[in-house]
Amino acid sequence: MTTWRTWASTVGGVIGTAVVAYLIIVEVLGQGYNTKNMALVGAYAFAVIGLCLALGVMHLFSLAHAFFFGAGAYVYAILAGDTGWPTWAAAMVAVAFSGVIALVAGRVLLRLEGFYFAVATLGMTLIGENILFVLRDVTGGDDGLSAPALSAFGHQVDTPTRSYVLVTVALAIGLAVGLNVRRSPRGRAARAVATDELMAASNGIDVVRAKSDMFVLSAVYGSLGGVLYASSTGFVFPSIANISTTLEFVVAVIAGGSGSIVGAVIVISVLHWLPIAFEIVEDYLEMIYGAVLVVVIVGTSRLGNRQRLPATLSRIRVRPARNRPHTEPPSDAGPALRHQEASSR
Repeated sequence: MTTWRTWASTVGGVIGTAVVAYLIIVEVLGQGYNTKNMALVGAYAFAVIGLCLALGVMHLFSLAHAFFFGAGAYVYAILAGDTGWPTWAAAMVAVAFSGVIALVAGRVLLRLEGFYFAVATLGMTLIGENILFVLRDVTGGDDGLSAPALSAFGHQVDTPTRSYVLVTVALAIGLAVGLNVRRSPRGRAARAVATDELMAASNGIDVVRAKSDMFVLSAVYGSLGGVLYASSTGFVFPSIANISTTLEFVVAVIAGGSGSIVGAVIVISVLHWLPIAFEIVEDYLEMIYGAVLVVVIVGTSRLGNRQRLPATLSRIRVRPARNRPHTEPPSDAGPALRHQEASSR
């Protein structure tokens, strides 16, 4: 009963907020272009839910989220556009493709920890971006690739308003699922692993599987967000899969609060509307994201050292010294001590 109430309140809250935002923004800024931007913001908000589960809950500092976001967008665009697949089938294959990549890559990458895992996942993003330029005959290279709109119940979602409605419904469901996962036994297991892997393993939690589940789920969210992006904008470019997009996702999760899915969604929405409201900020976004990321990595490493320090000190034991030289008691020792020495002789 509680689960259904949570689902209903979450879905209703997101849809209600989206309706109010739509009415306000369209009334103030006009329809058409701004409605399309709202749909794009919703696609990014959907994708950031996945990283919030991996980074915010499991503490997997993944820098590969833009890779999965771009993979979903490009696989969907290639299958639904060039090969003529049905849009729903192309979307399913795009999501499955990213999930399989995350599952296979996770077998190796999840053996790494902290900084090394972050660097390895950053490599995935860089490799993925380079592939988009190398395979320009398939991906379009710098020119990008056109993507058809999704179809729902026999109707194409080919207008800004329809795209906004579709993305809003998807975001509401995705948010409800993410919150449910966070509160589920699997989410509690993830938090236990993030707190202390050894303690979690001693309590019967499969640490490797817990990490893999969250990493794959994060990739699925990112990929489906990419599909929504491609459908809403009608076009995909290599820039959606670069390091700047990854930093944007990471900043949203960190600034949104410790594992707060709603907070991450709000922050990513604000980050996307800031360049629209203040165009001058757009030229400095990458620099801002980079500075925040450096501060977070340094702060996280120092915090990790402080957290490991008590455990290290607790392993230190004071051992009695061996072969200590015999020392005479002081001359001013009490009469009882001198009597004891005399009797022992």
